[in-house]
Amino acid sequence: MNNKEKIAFQKTLKLGHQLIVSDLPRQNEVTLCNSEGTKLFSIIISENGTTLSLEATNINLEAKNNLKISAQDIEVESRADTKIVSQGDFKNYIKGDTMLLTQGEKLDIAKTQIIKSDLGNVDIVANDDVTLKGERIKLN
Repeated sequence: MNNKEKIAFQKTLKLGHQLIVSDLPRQNEVTLCNSEGTKLFSIIISENGTTLSLEATNINLEAKNNLKISAQDIEVESRADTKIVSQGDFKNYIKGDTMLLTQGEKLDIAKTQIIKSDLGNVDIVANDDVTLKGERIKLN
């Protein structure tokens, strides 16, 4: 806490966690800190809107029926692996362009693959050989 903050409410919980409600000059903040004083959870309410921040070792979100995330912009970043698993269909609906950049190998595996352009060309560009393998290769 810095000198400009005014603590409106503070409570120490059983495991040493602190629940703090602060009146700052241009915002209000509700904070949960661990016993070492590290912020775990905070809600900041200001003239710019509400901000929710979570800092935790693990975060699990589970909804019995639906989970919807909606925002102007969404960014997901992982320092290691990222996995998306669906027991049903997986669909992407994109109104703009799509770009996938990978520094390693890209492998698409499916029972059937379709590459279709409703308007315009399909361009395949390689810095090395282009190989087509199939039982039959049909060219129109």
